[in-house]
Formats: sequence, structure tokens, C-alpha cells
Amino acid sequence: MDLEVDNSFIPKQARIKNEDFYGELATSFTKVFIERALDFIPPLVDSSVIHDNGCGTGVVTQSILSRPSTGKVTIKANDLMQGYVDFYSAELKANQWPAEVSLMPAEKLSFVDNTFDLSVANFVLFMTADDGVPALREMYRVLKQGGAAVFTAWQYFPAMSGIERANDETRGDDGAKIRSLPEDWKKPSFLASRAELGGFDQDKITVHTLQQQVPVGDLGSFARTSWSWLGRPEEGWCSDDEENWESAVAVIEQEWKKSPGFEQLDDGSWVMNCTACVAIAIK
Repeated sequence: MDLEVDNSFIPKQARIKNEDFYGELATSFTKVFIERALDFIPPLVDSSVIHDNGCGTGVVTQSILSRPSTGKVTIKANDLMQGYVDFYSAELKANQWPAEVSLMPAEKLSFVDNTFDLSVANFVLFMTADDGVPALREMYRVLKQGGAAVFTAWQYFPAMSGIERANDETRGDDGAKIRSLPEDWKKPSFLASRAELGGFDQDKITVHTLQQQVPVGDLGSFARTSWSWLGRPEEGWCSDDEENWESAVAVIEQEWKKSPGFEQLDDGSWVMNCTACVAIAIK
């Protein structure tokens, strides 16, 4: 069994993992949660300065600017990866967003103290150093007094059940491993503890649990898309992944059809029932 990995190798069946692909997935799965999360804070008024932290393809920015209650705001965005900075910059110009974007990590922001009325990290902090605490300390620092930090994490993302089973069955115990969702971040109390360690007062932290049904369309197509994105090990694909592609997809579909997280609608399409934790912390 060939388990040699090559960071340049991509199975012929895989969708290329790039900013366009991520933007498609993020819009499908994360946008609805940040839109609902923003309902927990007061309406944004003219002159509000907003921080889109770990901006990716601009889902948070889009959500904020599309809200009828949003006044004439200014948005300052950042991301760790140049590809996302470039993608966001292109979207900024094409859509004439009142925004700017910089290449910088969430754990070391270059913004001055007391800059923002709102700082949002949408499904970002669980991927940062030291369980998000340095990034939250930076969010606290750059917020104005009375400003709000909003950050989210998955509590239940049922797509992972099929991905993890396919990984086990096609790669075995000695094969490359995929990144799993961190268990601690599924707990509302853990999100609250991160905010407190980041500098926020305990009595100014609230965590909400939101459930949302997300359309995924054709299950087979979604399984191929998900394996392309979530099935790639951090060290890269191996040649056996191409040979075992259809087997992995079949395992994913089989697992999802048994999962309470997936439902088939009358028209034959499928939906996924996701749950996210949304933390709101006021400085």
C-alpha cells in the first residue's frame, strides 16, 4: 500500500483547494451563523469601525454590509494568508466595500488600542495559537470601551462523521490523518473561558447555541466536495487517495445517510443540521 505523500500531488477527482472553493463553502455554511450572531448586538450606526478578523473571502463583511440596519461603517480586515488577502482585496474593489485589508495574524494585530466598535472572528479562533487566548487578548486590546467581540465555533458539524470514517477505512491506522474539530471548542463554557482569559469580564460574556439547517443539494456531489476540502491530510494527498477516491465517497454517503445530522427532502435534495456556539464579549 503506497502511503507516500507529496504536497504537490492532487487526485484527479479532487476540486482544487483554493480561495474560490473556500468562498463557496464558507458562504454555504458559515454566513448564516454570523448573520444570526449579529442579531445579538445593537445595530451598527454611522461612524462605527468594524474589525473582520481572519476575514477569509469576506463573509463577515458581506453579512454586515447587507444588514438594513447597518449605517455608514468602516471595516478593517486582516488574514494570515496572502491568498485570502488578495481575494478580499479584489472583492473590496469589485463591490466598493468601505473597507481595507491587511496581511496579519489574529494573534499579533498592528491596529492601535481602542480602534473598533465591533471585532468579529467567524470560525477562526479555534485554529489560532494557544486555544485562541492570544487572539482574544488582541481583540480586547483593539476594541473601544463598550465594544463587542463576536466569535464562533462549531458544536455539531455532521459532515465530519463521514469524512472521519472514510479516512479510517481508506487510509487505515498507519495512514495520514485529517484535522478534526477540537472537542473543547464545542462547549459553550470553553468559549466563555477563552474570552475571560483574553481580558473580558465574566459578567460581560454570553454564549449562545444556534441550530441551523443548511441545504447541501445532491448528497453525492456534496460528498465529493467535502472530501476534496476536508479529506486532504495536512501533509498532503498520497497516490492511494486517487485510487480510493470513489470508495471514500461511497463511505461518506453511507455514513451520512445513517446520521441524524442529514435529512432528505421531498424533492430528493438533502439538508445538514448544524449547531454553532456564538460568544459575545463586551469590553
